[in-house]
Amino acid sequence: MSKKKLKIAIQGIATSFHEVAALTYFQEAIQTIECLSFHSLCESLKKGQADYAVMAIENSIAGSILPNYFLLQEYHFSIVGEVYLPIHMHLLALPGVRLSEITNI
Repeated sequence: MSKKKLKIAIQGIATSFHEVAALTYFQEAIQTIECLSFHSLCESLKKGQADYAVMAIENSIAGSILPNYFLLQEYHFSIVGEVYLPIHMHLLALPGVRLSEITNI
């Protein structure tokens, strides 16, 4: 008998940092529910479409993400866990492309 996968609401799409955080935190096979905004993420959890939600509330550059704290308060959600996810991004280009030639990232 297979175990039912937890449904985890994330802000963003598959392969986003929120999905990486969810996979890191739960350390098991999960089903992600993609939400285009933090508000829709909260609605997904409220309506029972997700078992849990992963929401960024701190950012090492910007500090506290206050709108998300307000959403937690508005929906009466509690924080039940925490994961620290270092974000590393790299700019890659084809061989021979100069930085001055890159116009969109």
